[in-house]
Amino acid sequence: MRIVVVGLGWLGTALAVDLAARGHDVHGTRTTLEGRSELADRDVTLHRLAARPELEGDAEVLRGADRVVFCLPPSDLGDAYGEALARLARGAGDAGQLVHCSSTGVHPDLPAHPWTREEDVADDPDPRAARLLEAERAVLAAGPPATVLRLA
Repeated sequence: MRIVVVGLGWLGTALAVDLAARGHDVHGTRTTLEGRSELADRDVTLHRLAARPELEGDAEVLRGADRVVFCLPPSDLGDAYGEALARLARGAGDAGQLVHCSSTGVHPDLPAHPWTREEDVADDPDPRAARLLEAERAVLAAGPPATVLRLA
């Protein structure tokens, strides 16, 4: 399976390396090519791709992937987070599946539960949660089938 991991930070790199070790054809993106040789040694092909304000770099890597996984933290893009993810999702228009790694930060402070429901999202979220929700909606509306994972 050809998988593209957008955002090789701590989460994206760990995911990409694990998927490559399982035999998948893994490509990853960063805004720079820093670490290219180390990733190649772990069977991950690095591409330069940035989404601010337009897609810059090797956007073609998104095309034709079986899965595209977004591991971009909102702190990197600020108020442009949702717009940037929508642009990336549209760029991956013919991908088999999009997976967006979001955050449980969209939920208000609730008593500890092993899971939360969609309806538990705050009615009036704080600015950070609102930015996360906007990004989730942008990915879901962009085109290819998409899944949002809210990681703690």
